[in-house]
Amino acid sequence: MWPIGLRRDGVSREVHLGHLDDINLSWASTLLEISLALWSDLCRAWCTRGVRPTCGIRVKTELPCEVVLLDKALGPNVQTDALCKEGMVKEAEVVLEVMVQRGVGLDAVTYGALMDGYFLRGQMDKSIEVFHSMVDKGIEPTTISYNILINGYYKNMKIEEAVNVFREMPHKGLKPTIGTYNSMLQGLFGVGRCSTAQALLNEMQANGQTPDYYTYCVLLDGLSKNGRIGEALLLFQELECSGINPDITMHSILVDRFCKDRKLEMAKNLFGKLHSKGLRPNVNVYTIMIGGFCEQGILGEAKELLMTMEEIGCLLNYATYNVMVRGFFKANDYSETNILVEKMIGRGFSADASTLATVVDLLSDKGQDHTLFHMIKKLVPRDNTKGIC
Repeated sequence: MWPIGLRRDGVSREVHLGHLDDINLSWASTLLEISLALWSDLCRAWCTRGVRPTCGIRVKTELPCEVVLLDKALGPNVQTDALCKEGMVKEAEVVLEVMVQRGVGLDAVTYGALMDGYFLRGQMDKSIEVFHSMVDKGIEPTTISYNILINGYYKNMKIEEAVNVFREMPHKGLKPTIGTYNSMLQGLFGVGRCSTAQALLNEMQANGQTPDYYTYCVLLDGLSKNGRIGEALLLFQELECSGINPDITMHSILVDRFCKDRKLEMAKNLFGKLHSKGLRPNVNVYTIMIGGFCEQGILGEAKELLMTMEEIGCLLNYATYNVMVRGFFKANDYSETNILVEKMIGRGFSADASTLATVVDLLSDKGQDHTLFHMIKKLVPRDNTKGIC
């Protein structure tokens, strides 16, 4: 009963051998109807290889008795997690429903994957509903369950709810992990509650939790974004003195803040020390520096960095092109802008919201400028050019 002429043995052989590309399926257009036995094989391969399924998938629920419901080595959690990470939460619920009907036991990890899937889709209420459903079924939430709730609350700027969930954990016999504290710190900094974040950090260390790499990144980012760049610099220097050498990400956090605060010399100084520290600048920190130069109209130095990137083989990304295009647009250098736009489009990138906003501002100022209109038609999808032009 396999559609489009497929048999499980042939497909499974290719899956187990890792030859996913050899499976003769029209992934872009086929609605693939599969049994749970084959689904287990495909799911394991996707999890292992990180291959994203782009076809529509329908799991058959009316299965003959001889078809195995579930690959026991895989388990329900991996299948649920794989579906949810691809945004296929409804499909995950169907699989879980079938599992329950067939007597497969579900646990907090399974429900956690479903909660996380809903949070990723922005459906916070559904995630909370899954949490309460798990509790109603007598399944005890784990620390991970609470971490997912806290993470979801702070990402939705509901920090009080996150604090309440955090404070509830000890009463449930659960000890917050370093991941729990990191999420809480990020949430508190995100709403500007720096003093509360500092108190929580002290509480974390008093409870025997040692800050990890991510904790320090959160602290540097949170302090600098809340105008406490002096404290962020002091922490940065303490890390260097203690032997915890800040990596390229930590340097990028400070370079970004210096650029945004128009402290370009400080940004250049820190950026210039990367090589001497044994750190190789990546596309992210290059883009930050280029953006800093462009924002202040120092386009010569921005172009020099751009050429350096090309010389060392550091590929420009979506953000790099947009930052450069905006910089040259604002400087009314349409010749250089046109060259960048051609390269950007050639790489398959498009204008972001900030670049389009710059274009709209220029149209308001310049009026009927044919050179500008010509570039806009390249940047803006054809369906939208009428509204803008």
